[in-house]
Formats: sequence, structure tokens, C-alpha cells
Amino acid sequence: MSKYTTLQSFSEMNSQIVPMPEVPTEEPKSSVDNATLEEKLNWITDKVPLKEGNIMGSQAGAGSGDFHQYRMARRREMFRWERVEKEEVERVEREAFESRKAQREASDLARTSKNRAKRDKRKQAKDAKRQKVDEDAFAPAGPPDDYEKQVPKAAAEVDLD
Repeated sequence: MSKYTTLQSFSEMNSQIVPMPEVPTEEPKSSVDNATLEEKLNWITDKVPLKEGNIMGSQAGAGSGDFHQYRMARRREMFRWERVEKEEVERVEREAFESRKAQREASDLARTSKNRAKRDKRKQAKDAKRQKVDEDAFAPAGPPDDYEKQVPKAAAEVDLD
């Protein structure tokens, strides 16, 4: 690589940063062997895209096309940052929406359960009333057995003939 070469760990179309995997080791974390480092290095070189750019900027000796290369690289970087910021705003808005949605669902559930309890209470009262009316309808037509106990003796002695 030349003196003015820069390296970037992203591609022009993908602003995602690739996380490095955890390599399981049998040894304690403090001791790092060459095989583990070699595995990590191989993973990085395989998975992380590298973009090489030979941009001279405004240094003396820069050709007329170098400025245009710089301008396009800067433009790509600005677009990438716009995408990153837009994704962040969308993520924040999505999280806010999800929290508002969860609150609405919780309040709806509370209101629904309260109304359900009211409906059940009214239904039980209605069933109890209906059951009482049904019991009264099937009661015997004659006077009760203790009718004589309820009527005073003076009224019982009165002859109705």
C-alpha cells in the first residue's frame, strides 16, 4: 500500500459494523495463544470488507482528478452518515411507538377486565333474579303448613259462613 492509502471497515452500501465473534477457549482469558489470535485475524480478513482509497487531498503534487476522487469519497461518507443517523432516528421512533403501544394495550386490558367484571356481576344478578322468580312460580298453591300459627286465634274463630 502506498503512503496515502486509507482503510475503511465498511462497504459503500452497508453501514453495519460486523461484530467479532467470541472464540471459546479452554484456557483462562488472561492467556492468549497464537492460534486464537490467528483465528480472529482470519475471521476479520474474511468477514470485514476493506475499501482502499488513494486520496491525496489538497497536498502539493495532487493531480486534477484527485480532488474529484476526494469529493466523491466525501460524498459517499456523508451519505453513509445520513443513513446511520436516519436508522438511529427510526430506531428511536420505533422504540417510542412500541412503548406507547404497550401502554395502550395495558390500559385497554385493564378497562376490558373492569367492564367484563361489571357484565358478569349484572349477569349473575339477572340469573339470581330469574331463579327466584322461577322458584316462586313453582311454589305450592295452597297455604303454607304453618298458616295456622301465623293467623291469630281471634281471626280463626270468626265464622265466615
